Amino acid sequence: MKRRTLAATVAALLAVCILGGCARVDNNAVMLDDNAKSTIDETAFSASYTPVQFTYPAGEGSIFEEGDLYGYLVVRSAEEAGAVFLPGAAPEIDYEKELLVIFVFSAIYTHSIDVKRAEAENGVLDIQLKMKMPKRLFPVGDATAPARRFVVIKADKTGVTDVSVRLL
Repeated sequence: MKRRTLAATVAALLAVCILGGCARVDNNAVMLDDNAKSTIDETAFSASYTPVQFTYPAGEGSIFEEGDLYGYLVVRSAEEAGAVFLPGAAPEIDYEKELLVIFVFSAIYTHSIDVKRAEAENGVLDIQLKMKMPKRLFPVGDATAPARRFVVIKADKTGVTDVSVRLL
């Protein structure tokens, strides 16, 4: 009886671990650059991005300055890309079939970011990003002073009318 209970418990835990790691990425969403600050014209970007309501995970307040950027911009044409990227820095994509999403946020970590989930529903492309945090006992040297971080994602344009971006 104990063996069956133990086997069932192990099987259940294994299933939870395997399914918990599943990620759904529709629309062929691909991370092009997870630290694109050197390619973005920040003045042009700041004038045209869509701000996102952000609540600091630890509660009210923020360790960042007032007015820090947190939002996204959807780039649907080469002309829009030319206005936001520095000259010659715009990614080469097929704007007839694909779009770019530029996500900006204030970061204190410089770890790499991946697209965890990208799913289109009712014309809204919901993109969830996940920062890869190293698993160390003493994560010394991981944090930096708060700085703007730009992330560039490429996705299929088909049926997308709006975008939602979240950093998990």
